Amino acid sequence: TPDEEQRRFRFLDGAGDWIWMEGNPTLIRDPEGRPIELVMFFRDVTQRVHYKQALAESEARYRLLADNVSDVIAAITPDARFTYLSPSVENLLGYKPEELLGKPTRTVMHEGDYLECLKAYGAHLTTDRGAEPLMFEFRAYRKDGAEIWIAAHPRPVFDTASGEVVGFQDVLRDITVRKALEEELRQRTLEAETAATVKAEFLANMSHEIRTPLTAILGYTERLLTKGGLTDEARTYAERVSTAGDALLSIVNDVLDFSKLEAGQVRLAAHPTDLASLLGETLRMFAPQAERKGVDLILSGVETLPASCLVDSDRLRQVLINLIGNAVKFTHKGFVRLEAFHDSAAQRLHVRVKDSGPGLDEEQQALLFQRFSQVDGSTARRHGGTGLGLAICKALVEAMGGRIGISSRPGAGAVFYLEVDAPLSDDTDAAQPDAALPIGLAGLRLLVVDDHATNRELAKAVLTSFGAVVHEAAGGQAALDLLAGAAYDAVLLDIRMPEMDGIEVLNQLRRTDGPNKAAPVLAFSADIANSESIAGLTFAGSVLKPIRPDALAIEVARVARRELA
Repeated sequence: TPDEEQRRFRFLDGAGDWIWMEGNPTLIRDPEGRPIELVMFFRDVTQRVHYKQALAESEARYRLLADNVSDVIAAITPDARFTYLSPSVENLLGYKPEELLGKPTRTVMHEGDYLECLKAYGAHLTTDRGAEPLMFEFRAYRKDGAEIWIAAHPRPVFDTASGEVVGFQDVLRDITVRKALEEELRQRTLEAETAATVKAEFLANMSHEIRTPLTAILGYTERLLTKGGLTDEARTYAERVSTAGDALLSIVNDVLDFSKLEAGQVRLAAHPTDLASLLGETLRMFAPQAERKGVDLILSGVETLPASCLVDSDRLRQVLINLIGNAVKFTHKGFVRLEAFHDSAAQRLHVRVKDSGPGLDEEQQALLFQRFSQVDGSTARRHGGTGLGLAICKALVEAMGGRIGISSRPGAGAVFYLEVDAPLSDDTDAAQPDAALPIGLAGLRLLVVDDHATNRELAKAVLTSFGAVVHEAAGGQAALDLLAGAAYDAVLLDIRMPEMDGIEVLNQLRRTDGPNKAAPVLAFSADIANSESIAGLTFAGSVLKPIRPDALAIEVARVARRELA
């Protein structure tokens, strides 16, 4: 009996196209059994033949893909057994497909990941057809025992009649290398975070340890200079100590500021500011130095500035001090001019610091605004410094949404220019600087808490000179004992102390009923980072070491709600 292929023929139809016909022949025999006739019925099977050919081609393409793709294609039953695995499974797991067919997926899965994967598959048994495909990662074992990581992307297969999930089609990919890189990245990130924490702690400790003796050096030197009876020689010595202390403080500030800028820890606080007053006061700070050198200080354009703009006045002043200070330092005759104008359309402040100094060539200009770089880096250089000042200026100006640069040539002086965002403000009252009035603290009861006797004695000397009554505590517990017994108008509390730090003292004070539960407490800190982060605590403010007598008195008067008098 001929098979289906043998009963199929091609015929040319009337239109000249080939068609497929299938015949079912019947042999007619005579009475003696000899074939005398063949009777055949034909039917057109062209469409069926084309369907079969298309199916065969599709299956061939699928086989080609499945047999050669690097990822593994798998079919899995609802109870998690393999029913199909592409040949690439041998490269992935070391098993031939037939070795795993019919076996549960847990045969190759890490036991620690199997239950989670099973839950994920189980959740998909009731998944809607339009749901996103499941994706998860798990550990698996190769045939040789090696552990690898695999990413799976299973899709549920639905029964056309019932709509139930009858299995999963999955694509498995080896992600061992990627996971190793992720782990390496995680470890390096952890190491970097640890290093950053250690660095921050080191800088905080350095700040504290250097500023603490500087508090005594600068504080007592200032007290000495304001006290009469010094000979000219003694006054000269004291002034030189004060100058050296200021220089050391400037170096410490530069290092700490740059570290914070690198770590992105500098926070800007824009508030209404009288720009004309800010620029004028900053320029006048350098009048003594300029006068000694015979250099003229010129202020230009401030009369056209708006009455009030929103800027971070402290950071802008810091930039101006650096630029003007450099100009005065390197200019030995002539002038230093500070110019400014406000672009109301762009809401930008433009500032230029121009000097008649020696100027810089292109090679020297290329060194500016880079950390730890100085135009004169030789061992015989005339001017000191950390080489961080202009790098700090650049970072601060950019943080204020601006830019900074220089225009100069040898023998023709230099012009440093900057521009920053400075939106107009309607609050002209807040922009006015505080009047320089004498401060009266007479009758105030104050407590100074610090583990360094020198700091306590200096703060007491300053505050008593303004009329306050000052008590001292050398540690946290001693402070709490005093605070439990009598009321104080304000407390000056050191942050870094052994056994109990200032933050813990403040927390205990606020949790305990007593006469000072609501008393204003000022953070007395040598750590800049702490001074900027206390806003989230219940400190009333901060006083940064080394202390400045007027600044200390003004801050105490403010938190004690004592009017300046």
